[in-house]
Amino acid sequence: MLADLRQLATAEAFGDLLETASHLDEGYNVPAVAVAVAGAVLESSLRILAKAKNVTWAGASGISKINTALYTANVYDKVVHGESRRGANSATVDHGVFAQPADVDAGAVARMVGGVRDFVARFR
Repeated sequence: MLADLRQLATAEAFGDLLETASHLDEGYNVPAVAVAVAGAVLESSLRILAKAKNVTWAGASGISKINTALYTANVYDKVVHGESRRGANSATVDHGVFAQPADVDAGAVARMVGGVRDFVARFR
């Protein structure tokens, strides 16, 4: 029961972070910030899912490595793996240097936030 309560609290916190990311994307700040927040939520969600399914990986962790480990362990199918991989690729945008907010495609950011929201809802 404690694990269920923890999952509920985590899902609520991630929902709040994703809500923050979606508002940051509405012109209040550089869209890359929204990507960074959504990427952090995705990585944390993948870690929680891996722990719940007893999936491990070697070396340092990251979105791509955990995503591949979950796919290899048959936690989810190739479609979900691909969606998560695209989310991971979008999350790398926050490591770039952007002269202006227009340097990041706001539509792509919105799609990433929506995709992460869907992932968290399906696999919490």
